[in-house]
Amino acid sequence: PDNILLNSSFELLRDGWMWRGGVKFVPLQNAFHGSYGIRMENGGTLFSDFLPLSLRNDYELVARVRAVGSRLARVVLGWGDYVNFRGGTDGASREFEVQPGQWQRVAVTWRPKLTEGQVAPDKPFHAEFGCRSGQIEIDGVEAKAVGGDAM
Repeated sequence: PDNILLNSSFELLRDGWMWRGGVKFVPLQNAFHGSYGIRMENGGTLFSDFLPLSLRNDYELVARVRAVGSRLARVVLGWGDYVNFRGGTDGASREFEVQPGQWQRVAVTWRPKLTEGQVAPDKPFHAEFGCRSGQIEIDGVEAKAVGGDAM
């Protein structure tokens, strides 16, 4: 299955992404894919544009991450339907400890839930990546359907 995230190796810098806090789109030494990636400080969060996800599929969100410097760092990745002022009702996330140096693959798999009164076969969600401690680099992100009724 194909990656549904646009600009997943950040070669187009900010296209397809929103962020808050300490997030920088920068050239990376030994990038996982291409030349650019994300450098993120503690408290920084990166969000994809909204993606229409089928309520009949499981989705896997993958990132290649590494800690910057010589200390461990913590990264969280997940799915959410949060919209400012409206809030959010569904999503999933998982936190990982990452080592400095080599790229590490981290992933979370999840299926969107049908909300009360919903009749549409899909719902908009965004992918989320955040730094919970230290400083991290992110590159080569993927989101794809990995199973479910519609596969």
